[in-house]
Amino acid sequence: MLTIVVIIGVLVIVVVSTISRDPEPFALESSAPDGMKATRLLLAANGVEAASVLPGSKRLTNAGEGSVVYVPVPQLMSRRELNALIDTARRGAVVIYGSMPPPEDQGLSESSILTTPYFDRVPNSVLAETPAALVRPGTCDIAELAGLGRIDSLFGSQVQIPISNANGLPRNPTVVGRCYGSLDNAEFVEVAAGNGRIFVMSSPYLWVNARLQPAKETGGRVLDNGVTALALLTARPTGELGSGEGADEPQREVLIVRAVESAESISGGTKDPLELLPNPVKGLLIALAAALGLFIWSRSIRLGQPVDESAEVKINSSELTAAIGRLFEDDSSYLDQGAGVLRSQAREKCAADVGLPVTTDPETLCRVLARRSTRTPSEIYELLFSIDSGATGAEVLELERRIEQLRTEVGNVNAR
Repeated sequence: MLTIVVIIGVLVIVVVSTISRDPEPFALESSAPDGMKATRLLLAANGVEAASVLPGSKRLTNAGEGSVVYVPVPQLMSRRELNALIDTARRGAVVIYGSMPPPEDQGLSESSILTTPYFDRVPNSVLAETPAALVRPGTCDIAELAGLGRIDSLFGSQVQIPISNANGLPRNPTVVGRCYGSLDNAEFVEVAAGNGRIFVMSSPYLWVNARLQPAKETGGRVLDNGVTALALLTARPTGELGSGEGADEPQREVLIVRAVESAESISGGTKDPLELLPNPVKGLLIALAAALGLFIWSRSIRLGQPVDESAEVKINSSELTAAIGRLFEDDSSYLDQGAGVLRSQAREKCAADVGLPVTTDPETLCRVLARRSTRTPSEIYELLFSIDSGATGAEVLELERRIEQLRTEVGNVNAR
């Protein structure tokens, strides 16, 4: 049973461990179609290191002048965390949202997760195989993006202008710049934010690996999605274009917020605790549950029907033990056999008691025993040499008592 449980446990763990969830989208080190490794390498080639942080990280709270914060999926952050980014921008940081943040009138609590239909994940196969949808710069008054070429915005939904109130944006947001669109909507929109800047993009897929590729269907020209990423992720809070790294320029810090659910949303009870466990741990729990079920089952029912054993089982024991054991059975043949064994052993012991050999004839043995006991030779002969037929259990027990009494008498005479 234990072996079966162990085998089942191992199989469950292996199967559950091989069930892989979809990789995290927009991951900085991911080379998947929806990863951002190409963007990270592009930044590194220009002397800028990007770091991946969790929603609500201390680094986000402490970010200020010289920092650029990119939030691919603002819908996965809590209202409090999004509104804290407004203060981050006002301290001189540049905050970029990969899509339009959720509206503030959703009536959610401060720590509720904003899981709204404002973001739909695109499968990697679709990202990799779908041809580009080209968009020209159009109206562009964002300094960093001015003069760039076409981009691929297939999976985007242009930001509507004017922008309504939303979490993560200042109250009654004022649009101060737009690019790749028109006066009414655009792929990139800039909102005033004190000493810093806030950008809203049409889609986080503008900067993923799969869309930073040449437009093969139009002759293979490289599109400018990657250039827009480099331009905004290195943007300055003043909106001025830099001419290179200078001694008086603050240290650049690019923080990419991971596209995972906020810790506040989990602590708020919107996530099943079992979903947070790693797959191997889930497999172990399933195996333990299976083992417990098998144990209970094995103790509650019989494993198959009883089998009749017709084979003879031999147990080593003396004939006397076997005869006495059968006294409890209602079978006179066994009782007669037991009585015969008692008489035979009694003759041997009595002969030894009086110093005679076992081969002594019955008459001589009885005469010698009679001289040393209160019994006559005929009584002793009847006790030691009779043949039993149809004896009962009580008669065999009485026979044993009388034999012991005879031996006691003979022994007492010897002692004298």
